Amino acid sequence: MKRTKKKPQSASAPLHVVPKQDPDGLRACLAENSQLLLPMLDLIQNTRASIDELMHEAGRSLVEQLLVISATEVAGQKHPGRKGDEVRWHGSQPGQIVMDERKLKVKRPRLRRRGGGEVPVPVYEQLNGNPRLAERVHEIMVTGVSTRKYAKVLPEMAGTVGISKSSVSRQFIKASQAALTELMGRRFDGKDFLAIYLDGIIVDSRHIIAAIGVDSPGEKHLLGLASGSSENAQVVKDLLRALIERGLPADREYLFVIDGSKALRSAIEEFFGERAHV
Repeated sequence: MKRTKKKPQSASAPLHVVPKQDPDGLRACLAENSQLLLPMLDLIQNTRASIDELMHEAGRSLVEQLLVISATEVAGQKHPGRKGDEVRWHGSQPGQIVMDERKLKVKRPRLRRRGGGEVPVPVYEQLNGNPRLAERVHEIMVTGVSTRKYAKVLPEMAGTVGISKSSVSRQFIKASQAALTELMGRRFDGKDFLAIYLDGIIVDSRHIIAAIGVDSPGEKHLLGLASGSSENAQVVKDLLRALIERGLPADREYLFVIDGSKALRSAIEEFFGERAHV
């Protein structure tokens, strides 16, 4: 493939632009600047896959909470030593749910009848029997995280799988909110990021902007999510500003991978200037 280069739109813009359709040109560009960046080409994959990786960590906790609520609707609250109920709690066991074509390993409650025999946990059966339902749960998670409406995530997920609102306690909501707040507030002090991938995807009719970093050992990290159009420069700037506040060094050079959006480009220029390579 013949290598081509596209000049920056502005003479003052220091960004080196390589067309998305020219992977050979990108390899050559990286080779000219730093051999250390060559592995990045193989590590930067589609945005949805990277979002899924983080959401699976968040999802594991939230889905396990849903399973406990569902089991409680069947067997009642756990009471050590109580023997008279028809359906009893019987510890837990490993399980898995397919969510967006990825297998999410979870710890699921185990229920048994008094006379013997396993009792299924309704939500676990539903999520495994209906891939679209599991996908919908995933969409609610991503949307809730990107809009920072953490307190609404668990109740909405619960309603989607048929759990009554009265079963979703304040304790469960508080626990889910704390888990998501901690997850999306992670700091990046000491992380040596070489490449940052900015892209927008549509999730549950919302446009989600994602920032994904690739560090020097070659590991991908979902840095942050924001809800808003990729044509809205302010949304992208708010996302980048939040990442810098959480420890992403603004005085280093990075390789930025974007889709050509002017909003993404202007936000990168404002915060990173000559240190940015696109």
